[in-house]
Amino acid sequence: MTFQDTAGDPLWDAVHDSAGGPEPAPGTLHGITDVTAFDVVCWAPDRPSMEAVRAAGYPQTVALVPAARRDIFAPLKDNFELLEKVAKIIIVGGSREFVEELARRLGRHRVWRCHWPEGCADAADIIQRHGAQAVRDGIESAQPYPIEGIHHPSAAAMLAHRHAPAPPTLTTGCHATDQIMRLPGEGKLIVVTGIPNHGKSTWVTSIMAHTAQNHDRRWAVFSPEFGEWQHLAAQVMTLRAGKAFRAGAGQAAMSDADISEGAEWCRTRFSFLACDGEDDAPTLDWLLDRARACVLRDGTTDFVIDPWNEIEHDEAGRSETSYIGRALQRLRAFACRHGCNVWIVAHPTKLKPVKVGDPVPVPTAYDINGGANWANKGDLIVVVHCPETVTQIHLLKARFRRWGRRGAIAELEFDPTTGRFHSAAVADALTDDTPTGRGEIY
Repeated sequence: MTFQDTAGDPLWDAVHDSAGGPEPAPGTLHGITDVTAFDVVCWAPDRPSMEAVRAAGYPQTVALVPAARRDIFAPLKDNFELLEKVAKIIIVGGSREFVEELARRLGRHRVWRCHWPEGCADAADIIQRHGAQAVRDGIESAQPYPIEGIHHPSAAAMLAHRHAPAPPTLTTGCHATDQIMRLPGEGKLIVVTGIPNHGKSTWVTSIMAHTAQNHDRRWAVFSPEFGEWQHLAAQVMTLRAGKAFRAGAGQAAMSDADISEGAEWCRTRFSFLACDGEDDAPTLDWLLDRARACVLRDGTTDFVIDPWNEIEHDEAGRSETSYIGRALQRLRAFACRHGCNVWIVAHPTKLKPVKVGDPVPVPTAYDINGGANWANKGDLIVVVHCPETVTQIHLLKARFRRWGRRGAIAELEFDPTTGRFHSAAVADALTDDTPTGRGEIY
C-alpha cells in the first residue's frame, strides 16, 4: 500500500488544525467524498483518528460521525453503492464490539485490522507520541480479519481462544425445543425439512419473531410461497402480539394502534425479498446480492430461503448433486464472511410408508434432492413433522454439542389463532451433564 508524503509542517499541528475545522454533519460517513479509488480505504473510529491517518499520508480515510437517535451504522446504508466497490478496508481503531460489527457488515473477507503499540489508544495518540512513521507502520502491517477456515495458530491466539466467552447461542421461544437444542448465533447453515404442510414455514416464522424480539436479530426473508410479503409481515406481528391480525369470531384482534406500533417494530428488524418482475427469476446470485445489501444496510443477522425449490437453479450442465454441493458451499461462505445465519427450508422427495397403512416416515436430510450434500454441509438440520395433532421437532444434526444432541425430539402444540407453539412433551431432552458452552468437547 502506498501513501502520500506529508513533509512540511509538523504532523500533529496538521491534525490539530484539521480537527478544528468545520464540524462534519452528525450521522454521516465523514470523508467519503474524498474516496475516488476503490482499491483501499482506511476506516477510523472518530474524526481525530481519521485526521491523524490522513496526516500520515492516507487521504482515503473515513470515519463514522454518530448522531443522536440514529443508528451509528446508518451511513453504511446511505453510501451502500460506493462501499460495495471497495476491495480492501483497513480498520484503524475502535472498540472490539464496533470493529466486529463493522467487519461483519462490510464483509470480513475484505477487512484488515491495525494493531497499535501497547499503551496507545488510537492513531491520533500515536502520531502525537511517536510520529507519522509509527502510524504508517501500523497500517502497512495490518492483518486480515480472521475468517473461519483460515488459521494461523500462535500462543497469543490460542490463549485468547482458551479464555474467550463461549460462542453465542439463541433460544427458540418454546420450552420443549429449548430443552433439546440451541440455535447458533455466529453465521451457520441451518436446514429445515419436513413433509409439505407439516408446519416447516410456520415453525421458522415463530423462530423469526422470537429471536427478533428477544435476541435483537435482524432477518432478511425470501418466502414466495406466502404470496405478498405483507402476509408474512402480518404473521410475524401476530406472533409478537399474541393477537390475531384481523378480527374473527370470538378472538381478540390487534387494534389499529397495535398494528402501527407492530409495523414500526417489524420495519427495523425485517427485510422481505420479492422477485416480482415477470421476466426476473430469483436465482441464487440474485438472492445473495440482496442478502449482502441487507447485511450492510440493515445489519441482517439471519437470511431465510423458503423454500429452496422456488429458486431458479441454473445447473449449467452439472449434475444435480454437483450443483447443490456448489450452491451450499457458496451459502456457507456467505454465512461465514458476514456472521449471518442462512436458513434453508427444503422439501424432501415424496415419501411412502414402509407398509400399506403405516404412517409416512420422518424424512431425513438424505431424502432432500442431492441429499448427501445437505447432510454433509448443513451445520444444524431440523425436521418438522406433524403426523397427527402434535408437531414434532427432530434434531437430525448439530455440528457442535452446544447446539444439542442428534436424535433428540420435542413435541409442540400449535395455536392457530396466534401462530404460536407451546410445549406438549419432551423426549430425549438435554440433561444437566450435557457439555455446553465453555469447556465443551467439539
